[in-house]
Amino acid sequence: LPVELRMNMNIFQSYLEIDEELKAERTDVAIGLLGKLLKLRPKDHLAHAMLKDLGDKIEKTKPSLQRYQILADVFLKHGILDNAQEIFKKIIEMDPKNRSARTSLAKIYHKQGFDGEAKKAFLHLAELALTENDLDGAFEFVQKALELKSVEAGYILGLIRFKEKKWSEAKAEFENLLRIKVNHVGALTHLGKVHASLGHPEKASDNFRKALAI
Repeated sequence: LPVELRMNMNIFQSYLEIDEELKAERTDVAIGLLGKLLKLRPKDHLAHAMLKDLGDKIEKTKPSLQRYQILADVFLKHGILDNAQEIFKKIIEMDPKNRSARTSLAKIYHKQGFDGEAKKAFLHLAELALTENDLDGAFEFVQKALELKSVEAGYILGLIRFKEKKWSEAKAEFENLLRIKVNHVGALTHLGKVHASLGHPEKASDNFRKALAI
């Protein structure tokens, strides 16, 4: 048979397999098959319609957090990023401190070319790790934000160095940020704290006064 006809037959066969899996309620397998089909035909209207229908059914069943996580991971694994993004958002709504879901969402934004959203997501993760005193985790997320040219990431990096009591490195980060954002209250306040720790009371007072004025 001609190549084009064979391809059409394979696609038709894929639809039949997907339909069988959905009827048997093997959602994960069906998602995997849809993912493979969409890699071959990214604009396949029927496949997208089936995904939407599947999403509506999932929404009606109100699955648990664990079930959402499994589905989101399957969508992500098979490159169905829009659907993965929506489910990871639902997971975060249910569990705002879920770092795994937030990390996956940040990576999806980056893959989709939404660097602004990815930066915000990585910065939020860094802040979340910092509040949990996970300095290694915070540093890892800050590096991701810096790779995306985030200016605010310098502040978080300064906070990490501050918590590590690496005064000189913290001072350098806050000063670098203040060259760009002269009225950054957090940077001014922490620069004042750094000067206080280094035994520079006049410089500390000067920075605190600037922060108070702002």
